[in-house]
Amino acid sequence: MDNICEQSFTIDNDVIKPLISVAGAFISNPVSAFEVLCTASLYDLNIDESISSELHFSSKLITDVKVSDVIDSFIGIVTGSGAVRIIREYVDFIAVILPELKRTVGFKQYSQYHNLDVFEHTLKVLSGIPIGDNNRRDTNLACAALFHDLGKPDVFVLDEDGVGHMKKHQEKSKQIALEFFSKAGFPEETMDKILKLVLFHDTFPSPEYETICPDCAIFIQNKPVYAEGIGNIFKDIELDLTGY
Repeated sequence: MDNICEQSFTIDNDVIKPLISVAGAFISNPVSAFEVLCTASLYDLNIDESISSELHFSSKLITDVKVSDVIDSFIGIVTGSGAVRIIREYVDFIAVILPELKRTVGFKQYSQYHNLDVFEHTLKVLSGIPIGDNNRRDTNLACAALFHDLGKPDVFVLDEDGVGHMKKHQEKSKQIALEFFSKAGFPEETMDKILKLVLFHDTFPSPEYETICPDCAIFIQNKPVYAEGIGNIFKDIELDLTGY
């Protein structure tokens, strides 16, 4: 478990524990905090209360973290087997580099299609992505799942009947993802595939779809036989369409 500094932390009974005082440690070295979260997610570990408290405290004070410095840890957080739990518990710290995520917490959609707030819906979609033999989710699918609805708070409109509308949230979510992964220095080819997944996540299969987004097919495990009615480009994840 090379993600955390062995001089500062240890793992005991599936819990990450400190070997030295962590007071102020994450403010001076936020990279180490992301490494802790990454390790916890990848191996589905718990985090000692003293570390947890410091993470939450530090999240209020840290203002300058380069995404490129923590992108590997971020990907580990999002793709790990413990991703949903870690993201839910430490959304405040993750928001240090992705503030748009925190805005979705408690953000009601007022939609007949979604009875969860945007944050919980996002985690529900992420949880539906299969965990592979390497104990991780597919990077592109997991990233797309996390970003796919981040633009909803920006475009949300409540009509006179109390129904929420979030038109063109896909475009806004794509913009958020583009800015984030550009800062991270992500390879252009990989970033392009994630952006397409975000942009077309509500697109139903059709001949036109295959022309618009041919690369998306490679993220669907098994061949995407359109006649079988694959709901959208997240394979087997109908959560985005079934009222969750």
